[in-house]
Amino acid sequence: MINRHFFLLLATSVFHFHSANAGAADMDRPLFAPRIVDDAAYLPDNAAGGISNVSGFAEGSFSYGRESFRDENADIRNWSLRGSVNVDLNNGFNTQFDGGYHRGDVKDTSQANTLNGALHAYYRVPDAYAVGAFAGAARLGSSLFNFAERYYGLDKYATDLIGGVEGAVYSSDATLYSRIGYGRASYSGLDMDHFTTALGARVYADDNTRYDFEGTFNRLTAYGASADLYSLSAIANYRITDTPVTAFAGYRYDRRTVDSQSPLEGHSVLTGLRVHFGSGTLKDEERRGPAWNSPMSSF
Repeated sequence: MINRHFFLLLATSVFHFHSANAGAADMDRPLFAPRIVDDAAYLPDNAAGGISNVSGFAEGSFSYGRESFRDENADIRNWSLRGSVNVDLNNGFNTQFDGGYHRGDVKDTSQANTLNGALHAYYRVPDAYAVGAFAGAARLGSSLFNFAERYYGLDKYATDLIGGVEGAVYSSDATLYSRIGYGRASYSGLDMDHFTTALGARVYADDNTRYDFEGTFNRLTAYGASADLYSLSAIANYRITDTPVTAFAGYRYDRRTVDSQSPLEGHSVLTGLRVHFGSGTLKDEERRGPAWNSPMSSF
């Protein structure tokens, strides 16, 4: 029978794998993760600075880090593919689609993979502000769930559904943004409330050099127990002049607590490449292309 003790075990597993999913340079973030975008065709006509009605990016990244729990340590690794496409509907209205796939492992312990997608609908005044709503869904698989399916007949995957609101304010050399959302994570009949919020900044040294900073908080609750995940991340992005390619690298700190247990902490570094289409610079893309980090994935 699924009960409070099972929730504690499940929440520990979910947050444990969530940190292993460190992988996106824009620093998105909530529970399970991912994204995939096909045909990342760069449009040369826009290279001088214009942007088409359809723009976005696809990227691949790798991260490596270390987790510690009490006196024990473990190496964590993650491979990620993700992407985002924005469609300008004119008159300030936009839609954005995110998708991706992440695979992570904790050395000699466990593996996890996540697949997700998100949809954003929003209104934007370029170089002034943007405000909108989002909805997303994700699926998490892991070695723990495979074991539970084989020996106990439980589900092979956990799912996460979430929705919320988001907003951003633009200045000439920076963007401040925030989001807040609520949803339900489920596994084999156990439903968990999922609250998420984030606050971040993107700072431009020039149109093709950007520094991203984000803090996020996620909470799962069920049976009177709670599991919390706090994350801080910083990423440097450089888009090579007159090309559709951006190189990025960054750092992330995670702290997870489940009920009154000792915290599990993780430190990760990542690097990767992003290929853009429909835009000429990093600032062009953010102000007139994809505006949001996915609520379903993280760095």
